[in-house]
Amino acid sequence: MVTVVVEEFYKTNRLPLEDYDQFAAVINAAADFNKVRLVFRPL
Repeated sequence: MVTVVVEEFYKTNRLPLEDYDQFAAVINAAADFNKVRLVFRPL
C-alpha cells in the first residue's frame, strides 16, 4: 500500500478581487491533480 498525504496551507485567505481568477486557477489545478490515478507496475 502507498499512502500520499497532501497538506495545503495559505498565508492569506483574503485577496483583492482582481487577483481572484489567478488564485482560482491555482486551486483548480490542485483539484485536478487530486483526480489523477497512479498506476504502479512491477519492474
